[in-house]
Amino acid sequence: MIAPGHRGQLPIVSMGCVAYQLMAGKADVGFCNCAAGLVKHYRLLGFHTYAGKLIPTPDGISVPLVIFPSDSRYFTEVGSFVGAFVNEYFGGKGRPHLDLGRWSGVLDTNAAPVRFDPDVVLERVSDFRHAETETPTILDALSEETVVKLSAKGFLLNLSAGQLLTEKSLKQRRAVHHH
Repeated sequence: MIAPGHRGQLPIVSMGCVAYQLMAGKADVGFCNCAAGLVKHYRLLGFHTYAGKLIPTPDGISVPLVIFPSDSRYFTEVGSFVGAFVNEYFGGKGRPHLDLGRWSGVLDTNAAPVRFDPDVVLERVSDFRHAETETPTILDALSEETVVKLSAKGFLLNLSAGQLLTEKSLKQRRAVHHH
């Protein structure tokens, strides 16, 4: 939605603030799905991963996300800039905060279809790297230091056997950068 040259700048802040204000005035819960590679960014806005199924789309697998506009604790935990609006809409003279206790099992990060814990990612990559295979992999050519750095930036998708990750004819969208 935002041109590559403007990502990480004020347009996302403006859009995030307006979207939050529109949602907080009317809804207790918001759902969306996004490309797996963008989940880390959505989490910084205040979205949670949850124990939902991955969603096949024409652009590949998407990850289901949920946001609770009254969850000031989580907004603070992730450092979301939209958390500054929570007291305007919830508590005091606003609407009551949603009791998230009933969502705890669904919000368990271990039950989510995508995992970001760098230690867990490194463990799985190391298991794969040290597995006895007849065919060499790209990981065999990488130093341990490089594998650790890549794992810190990576994530795991929990796919069932036979679940489609991408289509053969799907082409990766490329960002065009003008200098």
